[in-house]
Amino acid sequence: VIGFRAPDLGVNENLYRTLKDFNFVYDTSGIGAPDLWPMKDTFGIWHIPLGVIELGPRRLPTISMDYSIWILQSGGYDNVKRGTVEWERQYKEVFEAFMSYFNVNYEGGRAPVVIANHFTKMNDGVYWEAMKDFASEVCGKPYVRCSTFKTLVNYLNVYGVPDVLN
Repeated sequence: VIGFRAPDLGVNENLYRTLKDFNFVYDTSGIGAPDLWPMKDTFGIWHIPLGVIELGPRRLPTISMDYSIWILQSGGYDNVKRGTVEWERQYKEVFEAFMSYFNVNYEGGRAPVVIANHFTKMNDGVYWEAMKDFASEVCGKPYVRCSTFKTLVNYLNVYGVPDVLN
């Protein structure tokens, strides 16, 4: 294990000191603008942030994580069933938010798209289905690599963040 995501995304300087002491190389507990590239801190830990996406017709900002989306859409209640109008509405909102996040980066500064998924069946699997369909849509596009954090960190260690962004 070379990476970490803090429970409740709670971090502090002592955490990063400890991660360094145990030879971790990245942390994915941060949150940032959708087009934010990872950054390396003074402990040598790469910070790979979750993006903030805009959800639904009101474009409500939320973290690109299934749990955060579930809280926003359903208040934390597992009350949506596949095959209903509400399930389809939630699916569409999530899929479109993921695609918008991707397109901003694909057509812009090419920052990594980071979406967290717990692979659970919250709201009868709506977030898992949206993630699968999103991955099917974008992973085959030119110059797109759908990869692990380890592969991303290896890339960043070799090439760094693009000079255009520095």
